[in-house]
Amino acid sequence: MKKVFIVTERFDFDKDTDEDLIIGIYTTKELAESFVKCFSPEPNCNIKIKEQPVDFFKSELNNGLMYYFVRMTREGKVYEAELNPFSPKVESLRFFNRIGFCVENNLYCSCFAKDIKDAIRICNEKRLQILAENRWPAPEVIDNPNNPNSSGSFM
Repeated sequence: MKKVFIVTERFDFDKDTDEDLIIGIYTTKELAESFVKCFSPEPNCNIKIKEQPVDFFKSELNNGLMYYFVRMTREGKVYEAELNPFSPKVESLRFFNRIGFCVENNLYCSCFAKDIKDAIRICNEKRLQILAENRWPAPEVIDNPNNPNSSGSFM
């Protein structure tokens, strides 16, 4: 997958926003680093370089799919299902197409789908696979703060 390197800067005078201003986009990390060195030689400046894939989710977008988040019980009851609950910021992309378990021991699933019914179907298929493979954690595993698998994604 092709990548670009985005150079951003945060201005301290604008405390009402958590947004960084894009000041450059480069095809190599070396060019981005040269830009930073040229225009901001201070090592502790507010300029950062972020690596970003190009045409992220290209096939999903070309196929008209939307992003959904579904939470369901072990028995298959839909606890929550919604369209696009996360911001498309680079930091939130780690949540895309993940499954795991919340503190209530319900399965959560994020996926691209045609509609909400399709998203529930996809999540339910994952639920059935997890049950068939006996990978649904016991409630005490989810609730135990000393357990490294507690309340987190396992896939």
